[in-house]
Amino acid sequence: MSDAVINTLLSGALAGGFADIATHPVCTIKARLMAQGAASTAAAEGAAETVVYKGLLDGFRQTIAAEGPLAVYKGLGVVLLGAAPAQALYFGGMKGTQAALGDSGSANFAAGLVAQLTGSLTWVPMEVIKEKMMIQGTVKTVKTHSGSFSMIANVLKHEGVLGVYRGFWMQQLTYGPFNGIAIATYNEVKKLVPEAQRESSVMDLACSAVGFGFAATVTNPFDVIKTRRQIQASNPALFNYTSAIDCARQLMQKEGAGAFFDGLSGRVGWLLPRCALAMTGFEYVSRKLSEGKDKD
Repeated sequence: MSDAVINTLLSGALAGGFADIATHPVCTIKARLMAQGAASTAAAEGAAETVVYKGLLDGFRQTIAAEGPLAVYKGLGVVLLGAAPAQALYFGGMKGTQAALGDSGSANFAAGLVAQLTGSLTWVPMEVIKEKMMIQGTVKTVKTHSGSFSMIANVLKHEGVLGVYRGFWMQQLTYGPFNGIAIATYNEVKKLVPEAQRESSVMDLACSAVGFGFAATVTNPFDVIKTRRQIQASNPALFNYTSAIDCARQLMQKEGAGAFFDGLSGRVGWLLPRCALAMTGFEYVSRKLSEGKDKD
């Protein structure tokens, strides 16, 4: 394995893993915001009780008041296990594609698609488990688990290996375009920065915030559907979808078009800092590792 590949994988694992862990509490509230529409609809029909959050900050307030401050860290165990390898694969896919295709807008969009696909080998199982953990406390579930590893064992026992890859292709439809748009936008915005400042971490942070914030907003509807599909085994009667298309149809019929933007504040509030930190950290660590190698 070449030094460049090792550099990329190590930089991605360190920076991306840190970003995932640092922004985990916001992701918890995001998942709850995206799930609560189905529960509140059922509650209105007398079928279930639910906790309803007015937005990201209200979600934090109610969650901490009702369940304690550690509740926003539900699912962290599986993130600690899976974030570093997922991020290493993500940045490895991105850099490999850019090396092969160049630095055009279409090449960077393709790099985002490949980065998402490679990272998903680890990301999807991590997402399924953490989101099932995150909604405990706000949506009634078939079984409550004390930790991520208990949840993993239960999913594997009752749903098999495919259970931890639930919503895999919906994940690609959600985060493939998201990462394609984000990485293409990031690189195009960065080209507008004076060349002398392009190696600055401040510029990396600003450009990645623009790219990932914009992408998070326009792809939110796909994330709502993906989240509902990934958590539906936690309460099959409540999340009774036969497919992603059926989920979209029920959302429109029962909750209205606005449901596709449930959790938008949480998604932007999570993805913008998470991805901006990951990209900035990746660029910084990568530069430092390269500088250290050059000195040798």
